[in-house]
Amino acid sequence: MDEVGAHKAGGERFRLDDDEDAALVSESLSTLPYVEPVRKWGRDPPPDSFSCRMLEFSGSVMSADGSALDLRTSRRCFSDGLVSRIEHCGLDRESELMCGRYTLNVTPEVLKEFFAVLRGDVEVRPRWNVAPTQRVGTVRSEDREGHLERVWREVRWGLIPSWAKDPKIANSLINARAETLAEKPSFRNAFKRRRCLIPASGYYEWTVVPGQKLKQPLLYSLVDQPLLAMAGLWESWKSPDGPIETCTIITTEPNELAARVHDRMPVILGKQDWDQWLDPENQDVEELQGLLIPYAVDKMQVLPVSSVINKAGVEVDPRLPG
Repeated sequence: MDEVGAHKAGGERFRLDDDEDAALVSESLSTLPYVEPVRKWGRDPPPDSFSCRMLEFSGSVMSADGSALDLRTSRRCFSDGLVSRIEHCGLDRESELMCGRYTLNVTPEVLKEFFAVLRGDVEVRPRWNVAPTQRVGTVRSEDREGHLERVWREVRWGLIPSWAKDPKIANSLINARAETLAEKPSFRNAFKRRRCLIPASGYYEWTVVPGQKLKQPLLYSLVDQPLLAMAGLWESWKSPDGPIETCTIITTEPNELAARVHDRMPVILGKQDWDQWLDPENQDVEELQGLLIPYAVDKMQVLPVSSVINKAGVEVDPRLPG
């Protein structure tokens, strides 16, 4: 195996388990917009591991939520599940995509009643491990004969801005920072007119447990409600085969519960704020920004779940007995 070049500011080193991980790094970095690799493969590392340094870049680098990214210090990563296999790097070892995995395990009838959905085929099956790039359900408001109705629309998770030339940009836009929505080219148009709710039964985070090889997954949910509504944005991108609708989940600073394992959490909106958020005619940035705050800590709970959920694609109930 070979060595990836050095980051201009110093070239922090990290180790990956195998060639598959190396390919993930290369693929993930190459999909980020405004990234220009200056130097790629070099010399062979020690035979027992893959050691490399970050690619050297000219220009700016966009993070998973659309903001400027410092490869040496960022707490965000480039590919779902990747950081859990990094032994050391400039990224914090406990970094994970936020929010990068969630569950939705209620019936269509419960969904329609909870969100007062009037239109759209709510055809869902229990999902325990919803991951980026998959099709996900969203709720948004659309005009019908002069009044707004809530509708159900399935879209792909990972935003493709309408102006994007390459759909791979979606891999780096699964999240959007609440603080900079009105400024970032990737999000500001959607923030004005294309806001949505992304229903979930709960979302996952991971933490390191001393003496435990695998990271411990945690399930965050609401205490007194079967569902939560994550604030999101959606876009329509014109592909050669027709329009593709995509979405991103908005994140904010964590409350005390979420802050134990991460420096971000998804924005969860209470029912009293749904109409205000979904109204496409509401373009009051200050008013909308005021909704994007950490959810009340006393209304949330967190439970450890089985590590079977660590692998994307596994669809089993991870809740532990008792």
